[in-house]
Amino acid sequence: QCQVPLCVDCLEQSHEGHPNTSLKKAVQERKSTVQALITEGRSISENYQSFLRGLREKEKALEEHKQRRNNSIIQAYHQMDQKLKENYHNLLYESEENHRMDMATIQTERDSVLADVGELSAACDQAEQEMEQGGVEFVSQEPSLRGIILKYRGKA
Repeated sequence: QCQVPLCVDCLEQSHEGHPNTSLKKAVQERKSTVQALITEGRSISENYQSFLRGLREKEKALEEHKQRRNNSIIQAYHQMDQKLKENYHNLLYESEENHRMDMATIQTERDSVLADVGELSAACDQAEQEMEQGGVEFVSQEPSLRGIILKYRGKA
């Protein structure tokens, strides 16, 4: 049967299988059905809204967790950066200290060699001057010069 409501005043005649109903009566009959559908629609809508609120809460919790995790990463990075800087400065200090000690050792060796060279040169210069003067005094320098030469012969 057709369930479409029609105004009785608008119909000129009725026919079998299609009874006429007043608009007021049709509205009353359908009101409870439509109200039930509205109630069900509101309930479904509330379920969706509740689900969306749950998603927002999860999203907020995830954002907070991400922020805490990022803060931890940043803090760990800064700690490692600080330790690396400390190690960097300590290594540079140690390197500088080792270099200073090595240079001091070289300078000590240089001073010692210069003193030896000075003594050897002075002895050679003195013997050479006396020999060039043509006298016999250079002969007396020979034992002293020989001793100095023997002293430095194996060192060089």
